[in-house]
Amino acid sequence: LIKSTIPLMGGNIYSKSDILVNNLIASFLPSGSISYLGYGQRIISSILRVNVSGLAITNFPKMSENANIDLEKFQTITIAVLKYLSLILSLTIIVILLFGKLIISFIFEHGAFNETDTIKVTFTVWALLGVLVAGALGTILANCFYAFGDTKTPTLIGIIGYTLGIIFKIIGAKIYGYIGVAFGMSLYYLFNLSLEIIILQKKIHLFNLPLIFRNFFKISMVILTTLVLGNFINNTFSNKFFIFNFAFVVGIYLFMCHLMGLINIKTIMLKINF
Repeated sequence: LIKSTIPLMGGNIYSKSDILVNNLIASFLPSGSISYLGYGQRIISSILRVNVSGLAITNFPKMSENANIDLEKFQTITIAVLKYLSLILSLTIIVILLFGKLIISFIFEHGAFNETDTIKVTFTVWALLGVLVAGALGTILANCFYAFGDTKTPTLIGIIGYTLGIIFKIIGAKIYGYIGVAFGMSLYYLFNLSLEIIILQKKIHLFNLPLIFRNFFKISMVILTTLVLGNFINNTFSNKFFIFNFAFVVGIYLFMCHLMGLINIKTIMLKINF
């Protein structure tokens, strides 16, 4: 137990300096950069906890139970969790892109926090979407390693990615300022996710790659279609109709997911007694 815990603790201590490094880099940028980056990180972190914590906690015991006994069942559980999480994340991305500015304005635009600050924080959140996606999916994939008692591999991946991330953020800061730092964070999170996928595929052939690519294409089409129609509705109706606009977007998203075969609306309605 101690041997498996030490790498995890060491990696966490190293990666927890992320906020310190971000603030250090942002301190060399124009005034307000640290604040915008901080707001963006807190928003993404909050959404990340809401999206992934329940799934990770409730499904990890099942994953651990089947990891060394029934590999096929382990794979089935993991893929189901990843698919469910991907659907939640795709809707979250749509909401952030279409309504992010309005929501941030409603929550934060008081006192000295003005419309310009809202716009800059919104762009920061958009640049951090890679952190949201890779952080959520990466948490589930890290649990795959932990289910097999392997804490070294995800820790090593985290250390390598975090180290490269410092370079990405410095380069990004020089080119795009605090937005570049946010992009650098997204890039290294996506790098970590890619490594996890490659290693898991090599070790246990976790993914049916043709099926994964087909579902990725389907989800991309759902996101794109919903964004186009949602943007049209946003431009047609004012912010006073936010609830209507939001409901329309969610409805279009669910319909497109059903059309693409990602969900079955009839089954969902039956489960909630409609």
